[in-house]
Amino acid sequence: NNNNPVYCIGLHPASGWESNDGVKISHEITGAEDLMFADQITGTWNSHFPKQQYSHLLTWIKINFCAMTMEAARQWGGVTEITISSKDKLKIDLAKTSDKVTFSENVINIKAFENAEGVLPSLTSTEAGSVLCSPATEYIVKIKTTNYPDGKEIPVILTDLDYQPLASSSEAVGKLFIISLYFSPFNVIEGTCTLNYWNGQNEDLYMKES
Repeated sequence: NNNNPVYCIGLHPASGWESNDGVKISHEITGAEDLMFADQITGTWNSHFPKQQYSHLLTWIKINFCAMTMEAARQWGGVTEITISSKDKLKIDLAKTSDKVTFSENVINIKAFENAEGVLPSLTSTEAGSVLCSPATEYIVKIKTTNYPDGKEIPVILTDLDYQPLASSSEAVGKLFIISLYFSPFNVIEGTCTLNYWNGQNEDLYMKES
């Protein structure tokens, strides 16, 4: 009640964050969890906190696949696993006034799809799965099939709504990209990317008890 300022930040999810000093905070990137941050706000006894403004920190990737011909599908065999490259940890430095969010240098493969029996690509697109990754301008997608168990790596460049390559990884933050994989004969897979809407601009997100 002495009207001294009180400071507040917001982190989502509520658990999994690590910090040794309360200033530098980190969270593992698992591919399944969305990570969000609300920057510092100030309030006093007489002037209460404004609303927290949360921002998505990761990039949402959905992966589809299909075969260009049924002969190509038979040649590749069933898709058993699809992984996508990502940094393994997100870091927030609260002492900075800008560029507070960074990512580790360690690159991991996050599993987007797994089926031990293998799913044969069809002529129509099949949605394989989705993951939440560290933002990037390019991802390496690795595909394993029953006939190619060692896997094949495909670099996929992210593009904007005008199909132009992203200039920096910051342009991928909080966005949803659809990566489509096309299986062709002669050991060829082509990957394309489409930017899509994550959620409506005026849509509110509400927390609810599980």
